[in-house]
Parts: sequence; structure tokens; C-alpha cells
Amino acid sequence: MVRWIFIIVVFVHALIHLMGFSKAFGFASFEQLTKPISRGAGVAWFAAAFLLLAAMFLLATARPFWWMVALPAAILSQILIFTAWHDARFGTLANAALLIAGVIAAGTWFFHRQAAQHRLELQQNIQTLEAARDSSRAPLPTIVQTWLMRSGVFDRPHDRHVTLTQRGKMRTKPDGHWMAFSASQEFSIDPPAFV
Repeated sequence: MVRWIFIIVVFVHALIHLMGFSKAFGFASFEQLTKPISRGAGVAWFAAAFLLLAAMFLLATARPFWWMVALPAAILSQILIFTAWHDARFGTLANAALLIAGVIAAGTWFFHRQAAQHRLELQQNIQTLEAARDSSRAPLPTIVQTWLMRSGVFDRPHDRHVTLTQRGKMRTKPDGHWMAFSASQEFSIDPPAFV
């Protein structure tokens, strides 16, 4: 829900930028824009609107790299707002929200990229393990031997790599709201590793 509200804010912000473009090229006049806007500045206002719409589209379609378009859009937008501060200063709020969300999205993207790299390294370093032999159970306590035999550990290859995925809901406080989560974990036995 919050994501869609944010998308609507970015869309409206992009439409407001089109006002600067329209005024610069004489397509429309707006009383809210009291300062004249040159054609060069009008092109910049259009570029900002285009980047904002592209960022909005990427965010609406859940592309993890949407921030790569959103951050330059917010910076260009803010530069233009400084040039027309009296008329456009409230756009700073939308740009601040876009910058904060973009930086958080960039951090998340870099985290996932680094985790994928670690996961690849873990998979490349996995060593082949021999099967446990029935003869290796002799030094173990009887109850452990029985459990290992019933669980089928002996005379079959050992798992050397395990991937676990989890989905569920959790809350950070006893009276807090339930939040959906997903997690992925990878383990290797030799060498011992975890991502």
C-alpha cells in the first residue's frame, strides 16, 4: 500500500515537472509559475519528468534497479527546483522522499548482489564427501548408532550442500504488527560455510 502511494506521489511530481516544460515552449501558461523558463530549462524540466516517470514505471513493475533512474531524477529535479525556488520549493519534499527510498533500495540491491557473489563462491568451493561406512559407527554410543541407522546415514553419500528457504510472518514486539518475511540460507559442509 505504501509503495503504491509513493508511486502516485512520483507520478504527480513528474506531471508537475511537465508544467515547466509546457511553459517554456508556450504549450500552456500556469499562474503558479511566476518566473520565465527558457527553452533549455524547459528541456531539462522535460528530462526530469521523463526520468521520474521511468523510475515510477520501474518501481511499479518491481524492478530492483529502479533506484538507478530515481536518484539521478531526484537530483536533476532538485537542481531545477533551486532555479525556481519560490514557485517549486515544495517539490523538495517529493525529492527528499525519492532520495531516501532510492538510497535504501540501492543498499538492498548491493546487499543482494554481494550475497549472490558469496553464494557463488560457496558453491564453487564445495568438496565431495565420502559416504559414512557402517564400520564407522563402532565408537559411538548405542543410542546414537541406533538413531543414525534409522535415519539412513550409513552407506549413502553425505549431503554437502543445503539450501533452505523460509517464508512466514513475524513481529518485532509482542504487541507489534505481523510482517511478512522471506529468507534464503545456504550451507556447505566442506569447507564449512554459510550465506
